[in-house]
Amino acid sequence: MAITSASTLAEVIAQYEDSADYDVSNDSAKCKLFIVACRFLLRRNPNEIAHGTGRVRIEPGAIQKELEKAQAWLEGNDTTSVAGPRGYVRYANFRNFRT
Repeated sequence: MAITSASTLAEVIAQYEDSADYDVSNDSAKCKLFIVACRFLLRRNPNEIAHGTGRVRIEPGAIQKELEKAQAWLEGNDTTSVAGPRGYVRYANFRNFRT
């Protein structure tokens, strides 16, 4: 389930945790969910997160690094998008191709 502005912090954390293995499972859809969760966590900027019976202290810098890592991974691994990293479409040029 994708999170929205109405999502609770527990739901945001759950999406962050559930999609954290995007690179291991080679799943660009999970990566997109992870990126959204990182953005929510940075926007809401919690200093301490309680989930279940545990508490975790998270530094915004660590989340920012995870966000940047996920964005870089998605740029190189998203096969569902035809647009390049700057939003334009790339086409192969075989004009001077030699056989």
